[in-house]
Amino acid sequence: MKRHGKISMSARAVCSVSMILVLSACLACKKEVPVEREPNDSFADATPVMIESFIQGALSTRDDVDVYRLEIHSQSVIDIELAPVRGVNHAFKVWKGHETPVLMKYVDDMRKSSPERLSNLSVDAGVYYISVVFGERDIPVAVPDGIYRLEIRSRPWYDEEREPNDTPADASELLLDRELMGFFNPAYNRLNQQGENQLREEDWYRIDVELSMERPVLLDIDLSGVERVNSVIELYNSGMERIGLADSGGVHEGESIREIGITASGVYYIMVASKNFEANHEKEYRIKVRSREFDAGMEMEPNDDNARANPITANEITGRIFPTGDKDVFIYHGDGRGLYRVEMTPPDSLDLALEIASSDGTNIFEADNGGSGFKEVLPAVNLKGSFYVTVLSRKPVSDPDKTYALAVRQLTGPDEYEAEPNDRKEQATPLKQQTIKGFTSKRKDRDYFLLDYGKRVKKNFIVRGIPDGELRVSITDPLGYTIRTEEIKGARTIKLIEMIDQKGFIIIDALKENYDEPYILQVMEAK
Repeated sequence: MKRHGKISMSARAVCSVSMILVLSACLACKKEVPVEREPNDSFADATPVMIESFIQGALSTRDDVDVYRLEIHSQSVIDIELAPVRGVNHAFKVWKGHETPVLMKYVDDMRKSSPERLSNLSVDAGVYYISVVFGERDIPVAVPDGIYRLEIRSRPWYDEEREPNDTPADASELLLDRELMGFFNPAYNRLNQQGENQLREEDWYRIDVELSMERPVLLDIDLSGVERVNSVIELYNSGMERIGLADSGGVHEGESIREIGITASGVYYIMVASKNFEANHEKEYRIKVRSREFDAGMEMEPNDDNARANPITANEITGRIFPTGDKDVFIYHGDGRGLYRVEMTPPDSLDLALEIASSDGTNIFEADNGGSGFKEVLPAVNLKGSFYVTVLSRKPVSDPDKTYALAVRQLTGPDEYEAEPNDRKEQATPLKQQTIKGFTSKRKDRDYFLLDYGKRVKKNFIVRGIPDGELRVSITDPLGYTIRTEEIKGARTIKLIEMIDQKGFIIIDALKENYDEPYILQVMEAK
């Protein structure tokens, strides 16, 4: 057979021709369908596109880029959607400016056969470009029937974030006591390549706080929940130090930050983000910041460590455990050594605990004796100088609305009370006077009292019990071996007469506690 010639065509060319034929067929069938004008792989050759319209195109080769030119005539919000192409991972970029376009957003969810959307890009009058490209995650694949549809819609701007607001430098202004809306959209921010949260789409807001006569205020921040999204809020001061965090809600739930203390005028920043790259293009979130005057009788967040402890200035203070995991640290400035009653009354919704630490941060007392709504009391604790009091929950609970009350009072006549801790012989409270009061300070509390007479004496021990409580009273020899025991139910009184050989101990064990009422121990000469 005689060969008259051979026509050679590269795979790339074949694919390009196929795409053109497919697009031409679409145009022939439906004259009204707009399509890209090749070549349009540069800003200079961009295909014009209109607001409230769509256009079709195809990435015909592995390195193809389709650029579209969009003119905006007034401030608005545009919604850009790139329809899916089966088997193709595509993406789009948005550029601002005519002569030297600047990249604003890079939208790529890094999945094949899925749409790409940016539903709330804030734009001013001017020229913008949209470039449709292959996504970076997968090897570019140009398929013969890979026609995409690019649609652009718009709406007026009103009380909405100014996207892109992906960094503090581009933060949207948020006025106090005024609500704004925003979107968890897109799922990824491909331009976020720094820090521990790379690719996270973040919305930043700025608040300008001007304090009257530099009097502190408290800020409350509320973020509404959005379907399919688990959100987080962070609050920063002007030095970009994080001073607030809310991450207690789950998917569909909102987040709140409460009682953040602002002690200096200036600019503060709020960051809102989806935790796990979830997105919702349709449903907006709502964010609002409220301010109120600071009351010295109320906690000021952040106060979750000793370095930021709130001072207790008037013996009483209220606080709120919110969000989940919150703890509140307070400092009481005492003068010398003293005996203190510390009590905390929680709301009915919370099971809270108390911890007390010395000025060097060493934990020395705690109270965690009841359940929800149970008042925790340390009725008589021996403390020196300044000390820290921490209120916390050891369970994953919180309450954004209800408060607890914390009271610290110094007791007069400290020698009239036992000195906790006295749970062991080595810590026994010396009996220096005839009458002393003691408390069942915790579950199964044990109190040791030291008897030291230097000679053999006969003593009459009188113990009055506690209402609704039960005690066991034991008298021991100098080595701590029990020589006499008796139990007391309720507030009745018992008398025990024993011979003490120079030294010994009285041990009072709590069988059923009453954390409020003291028992009374009297030691008298026996006839």
